[in-house]
Amino acid sequence: MLDSSKRCPGCYLVPQLCMCADTEAIPCPIELVVLRHVREYERSSNTGRLVDAAFANARILEYAHPDHPLDRNAIACPNSYLLFPSAGVSPELRPRRLVILDGSWSQARRMAQRVPELRGMPYLSLPPPVLALPRLRKGQKPEQM
Repeated sequence: MLDSSKRCPGCYLVPQLCMCADTEAIPCPIELVVLRHVREYERSSNTGRLVDAAFANARILEYAHPDHPLDRNAIACPNSYLLFPSAGVSPELRPRRLVILDGSWSQARRMAQRVPELRGMPYLSLPPPVLALPRLRKGQKPEQM
């Protein structure tokens, strides 16, 4: 494993691949909350960092990190949805907050089950892509992207 001191602290990629100078945070009408599993923190394939860098109103909350207790009040609010592959619902109104689980599929499934604020939250799902696109990770089902 590459020494973490040799990685960019923003995108966590090696300096030759750093994209921080090319990333501009854009506004988004929906608040994005990335709930990142502690084991994802040092992974260079951690897409939660990209969400946080790309959207002005995104933030990352750490799950199961011993030094950063989970701020449960930052997860749920009225009109919040959990982005998760399932028979998701179509919201009648624009969601106010979208919670995105960042981890392997088994970690994401466990977070959805173990965090009480997520259990009753309605799911919002994306349709599977029409074309098979290259991926950093592969899901077990087409809708797991």
